[in-house]
Amino acid sequence: MSRLTDKVASYDHYKGISFDEPTYTLTPTRTGTKSPYTTMSNTLFVNDGTNLPTIVEGPMPGQNAYQFVLNPNTSTTSRLYYGSTSSGDVGAQSDIRRACYGAGPYDRVFGIWVKTPDGSANAGMVNCHRLLYGSASVVMSIAVGKLGTGLPSIALNTPDLGYAAFSGQSQYGNAVDGYTPFEWNKWYFIAWRKQYVVNGNPFGGPTVGGTYSISTSYTLWINGIKTSDVSNTINTTYQSVNMIEFGRNSNAFGNNTFAFANWFVGEWADYGEQALKDIYKYGSPTNRPYQNADIRYSDGNTFLQASNERVYRNGQWQDVFANKYDGSQWVPI
Repeated sequence: MSRLTDKVASYDHYKGISFDEPTYTLTPTRTGTKSPYTTMSNTLFVNDGTNLPTIVEGPMPGQNAYQFVLNPNTSTTSRLYYGSTSSGDVGAQSDIRRACYGAGPYDRVFGIWVKTPDGSANAGMVNCHRLLYGSASVVMSIAVGKLGTGLPSIALNTPDLGYAAFSGQSQYGNAVDGYTPFEWNKWYFIAWRKQYVVNGNPFGGPTVGGTYSISTSYTLWINGIKTSDVSNTINTTYQSVNMIEFGRNSNAFGNNTFAFANWFVGEWADYGEQALKDIYKYGSPTNRPYQNADIRYSDGNTFLQASNERVYRNGQWQDVFANKYDGSQWVPI
């Protein structure tokens, strides 16, 4: 396991899926033992795509990931999910799916590393990671793909807000930290905090299938930078989460290739914003800019000033992932 997987697993959390496997397995390594949502049974993992996910290099060297391919030209689909496609209450009280919709106080944090496609796909966004009740009703989804402008994009779709928390964007960031355009074929750490309150304190707590006034808020971080903070109060049906999906079993979204690493869900109190910044740092390159022009790299024709530390590997110049010793442990630079 890589330093990134170790870092993600170091926080007390309900459950996570590393995807950090040397070869594909239907039941990838799970992390997290925080009570009460401690169950993620092997028997509830399903792969129903035409093609199995493949192993690719993850966000950093030494870190593996699952890659999923959709292609309507070859009728290719690829999906791995945990749970059931049927609706209604599911799982024992300890099942991880209950952490995704459990009654208040509700203050969860979710995180996942996603690699964007290479840009060759048709225009359009693909909901590649979803929480669902039933086989198609979406509670939350992460989408990647190409905008109508031809630019890459990542979206957080939140039907329980009544609108998308972060959608149709070609860049991420904020006015304080600045904005960064999304790039093709690149890893991003997406994390979101979800809070909600069922208003009116229904007797015995909310019941699945009942309609209530629910106040929900989402805060989104991309690569450790707070990007969106939205909330809404709407009358909505209280739904269970039956399925945690990676990939899709439909290829109707154009040919797309994307990958996942290190998904997790836990309590916000065990993380906080600094933890999300630290997780990104463990999986990101050093990104230390050179102030002088004495270090350069070649683009094949001319030597250019290096904006980041780089090494030549696998036929191209790539970012450096380095550690330093702080007196007790090795930490990312």
